[in-house]
Amino acid sequence: MDNFLDAKSMITPGVAGTLVMLLTNALSNNFSLPGKWVALVLSFVCGLLVFGDKKLSVGPRVAFYVVNSLIIFATAVGANGIGAAASTEPQAAPAAVAAAPATPTAVAAAPTAAPASTPGVVARTPRPIERLKEQPAFFKPWLARAAEVQTPH
Repeated sequence: MDNFLDAKSMITPGVAGTLVMLLTNALSNNFSLPGKWVALVLSFVCGLLVFGDKKLSVGPRVAFYVVNSLIIFATAVGANGIGAAASTEPQAAPAAVAAAPATPTAVAAAPTAAPASTPGVVARTPRPIERLKEQPAFFKPWLARAAEVQTPH
């Protein structure tokens, strides 16, 4: 445990970056807070662990505090960026499934009950993937505006 909370440890910023990413996504999705600022504040709060290390004098502790806090922030933003890219990537259906002909079993298993008001219309239930697309995404790009500014026209 002493190595985990040591100012020179790189495990602490990695674990703290993961926690910051999870907390920032939860706070920004539920309370509409700006993700990049929440992540920055939480990163510097987690960086305060450095001041518990009494082996270093104040100067190196402040330097480790700033460096570790920025590493925590970069880890959180990177993990969120990977999650945002993975969650917005369209899921392609495999070719074998998409090209499979309708079998008599599949046709027989299809719902045939129609509402009484519209005869001949088959009631359609939404697929699970369609319901997932209706829900808000957990991962959202925190720095999307900065990326738009840096893009040359």
